[in-house]
Amino acid sequence: MHLIDFHFCEDTRPEAQLAKAREQHSTLLSKLRTHHYNKVQLNTILYGVIGTTYTEYTDTPLKNLGLNYNPISKLKRKLIEHVIKQAAKLTQTRYLLHI
Repeated sequence: MHLIDFHFCEDTRPEAQLAKAREQHSTLLSKLRTHHYNKVQLNTILYGVIGTTYTEYTDTPLKNLGLNYNPISKLKRKLIEHVIKQAAKLTQTRYLLHI
């Protein structure tokens, strides 16, 4: 069983968000394992807030799910588009609040 968890993190310190994600799901994982789901794997996929992708924290978890290069590239492109749209909305909202 694979649990997939997407998180945005600081571009320069992804390890802190990874630790929070693991802590967040530790209770769920232990409860699943007590009910004989011993092969549960948490796949935390991190993305930087300005669209940074990490080999270790983005590509590797996606490869662990059995995806090859093309689906990984397509998913990363869609995530970057989402990040850019959300950043534009945030910038626009902040601008409007300061008028």
